[in-house]
Amino acid sequence: MAEKLYHPALSISNIKNLIPITLDIKDAQYTSWAHLFKIHFTAYDVLDHIIPKTDDSGSPDSTTTTNPTKDALWHRLDAIVFQWTYGTISNDLLSNILEDETTAAGAWTRLQNTFQDNKNSRALYLQRQFNTIRLDDFPDCSAYCQEIKVLADQLRNVGDKVSDNRMVLQLIAGLNANFDTVGTYFTQLTYLPSFYEARSKLLLEETRKKKQAINNNLSLTDAALTATINQQPATTQSSSPVVDRNSNSSTYSNNSQGYRYNSSHGRGRGNNF
Repeated sequence: MAEKLYHPALSISNIKNLIPITLDIKDAQYTSWAHLFKIHFTAYDVLDHIIPKTDDSGSPDSTTTTNPTKDALWHRLDAIVFQWTYGTISNDLLSNILEDETTAAGAWTRLQNTFQDNKNSRALYLQRQFNTIRLDDFPDCSAYCQEIKVLADQLRNVGDKVSDNRMVLQLIAGLNANFDTVGTYFTQLTYLPSFYEARSKLLLEETRKKKQAINNNLSLTDAALTATINQQPATTQSSSPVVDRNSNSSTYSNNSQGYRYNSSHGRGRGNNF
């Protein structure tokens, strides 16, 4: 009876629970994606399926053995690595790299080349994007900082490592007048903070400004409401006619009880009451 071997990679039912990033060619996070995969490939003992082992002479080890059970397990694991790789990339990227492949290592290499070929031209293009990034082009500070991080990762992919200081300096350079105070604070420090510390400070200042704007709007609303109430006219008093039998004319007289109506009928004969 063939020996049944257990492998830890067989216990993974959904790789997306472990790799939350969906790799896309337009919004590349290849460095982060590949780093997470290598961690899990190592943890589940399948790293050799993307980075083949070599013998002492530097030649790749044979991927098969004389044991048919182990050979079948290796091919099953290779198929699982295929599934993990293709299941965490966008459809556009999948269409670009999908080919009939004999090993997962070949697919991994082709995917790697997609993000790392033509390094010089890609580095020049990405540098221009990185150096011209501005807060005004984004809806909030979080999106602005995220774009700086993404561009820095893309530059690392093509061999142009972006230092933490450079990221912070670009963050400061792209701020608008609303955050001059934060930029001035950073530049006056003896040592620049890390990018994540600078990002946290910037987001905190953004939150403070939003709360301040809300409070100012509420104050203006309360002031406008108070002014409207104060400008409302006093209640109009009602008028009621009062007949004055000793008068020859009809008039309204204003007293504390309202308007008095006086009706005069003249003083001729037969008109005196």
